[in-house]
This record gives sequence, C-alpha cells and structure tokens, in this order.
Amino acid sequence: EAAGAAGRGGKRFGGPASAEGLPTNSYTSDENYLTAIPMDAELTATGWPVAHYGLGKLLQHLQKTYAPKGGIIVTEGGAAFNEESGQPPPEQRQAAYLKRQALVLRRAIAEGVDVRGYFWWTLMDNFE
Repeated sequence: EAAGAAGRGGKRFGGPASAEGLPTNSYTSDENYLTAIPMDAELTATGWPVAHYGLGKLLQHLQKTYAPKGGIIVTEGGAAFNEESGQPPPEQRQAAYLKRQALVLRRAIAEGVDVRGYFWWTLMDNFE
C-alpha cells in the first residue's frame, strides 16, 4: 500500500505498509529513534505527516540548548488539507490542527519553555 493511501474511515495515512526499502535508521529497525513519525499519521495536502508532538520536542530542545533571552517565537505554523471524501472540510481540519498546536504550546509553556508567539499561515502565504 502506498504512502497516503486511504485507511480507517477513508482517512489518509502516511508510511509504507511494510518496512521493505526503509532506511536502516528507520524506527522499524532502531528502537532508540524516539522522534519517528507513526506510520498511521495523518497527511497534509503536501504529503507531510502531522506530528504535533514534534513541535513540543523542538521547543523543549531549543529552550534547553539555547535558552533564548527573547523567548521563542514560532514564525510559521499551519497545514493545508485537501478536500477528501468522508473527511471534514479542509477548514475544519485546519481548525483542529491549530487547536492541537495550541495544546502543545500550552504544555511546553507549563513545562518551562519561554514561548512568546505563534504565527499562523495567512491569506498571503505562498505567494512569494
């Protein structure tokens, strides 16, 4: 089954059905690779997997490694979703995406990360 194929309830998921052809550092063969994307992750319109925890891990890493004096500002966040049969409209999926991002930000802040801003994509994005 190819990446992006319809899965449970018609929802698109990422990752191949088998480990064949995956790089040797893949999470299917390296249990210590803790940042792997689940094979059933939802995909954006560009085919990128949605992994909200990745934002939290990145924020924690930036805070621990660099402790930026001006705090951390996420300068571009968001995801595009296609119209898909059996799925909510893209606008609803984007709203759900943003709510989950907000939960990750709140958790990171509660855990001591100095997050001072988060900019969502706008109407004018991708016109460069």
